[in-house]
Amino acid sequence: MKIFTKKSLLVLTQMSAFLLTSCGGKSVLKSYSKKLGVDLDKGEIIHYEDNHGGFLGDGFMLCISKYGNDDIENQISESDKFHKYPLSENLHTFIYDPFDSNLEIPEFENGYYYFKNRHSNATDDLTDSELFGTVSFNFSFVLYDCNADLAYICDYDT
Repeated sequence: MKIFTKKSLLVLTQMSAFLLTSCGGKSVLKSYSKKLGVDLDKGEIIHYEDNHGGFLGDGFMLCISKYGNDDIENQISESDKFHKYPLSENLHTFIYDPFDSNLEIPEFENGYYYFKNRHSNATDDLTDSELFGTVSFNFSFVLYDCNADLAYICDYDT
């Protein structure tokens, strides 16, 4: 006896994938809210992907969330962990002269950014001055577009 038809199995699979990616995105927002002292978890996730799982956990996670009021911008602007745009030269080069064409983030000029170098050889983990000085990348960043009220949260590992 068939318990599931092909159609019901497809719907169940799609719903499971949606729930898993939503949960993953929400946990990212909660985690970064805690790290940065900014209520990022109040955002609506509009895109989430995580392709980590390659050799030694290589890959990237990108979570894009939308905000509807100025509260998040005020929190970010008052945070000592974020820097006002423009982006540093190294971070701009990595994102917009793409080392990874799958990491698509539109350019914008009015925003804030946070960067953390998680590479084991980094001597100053809060600057990107050593970003291109190693053979691999292990870093995190958050970009906040003030005009669009969007946050781009990324963990990048090679």
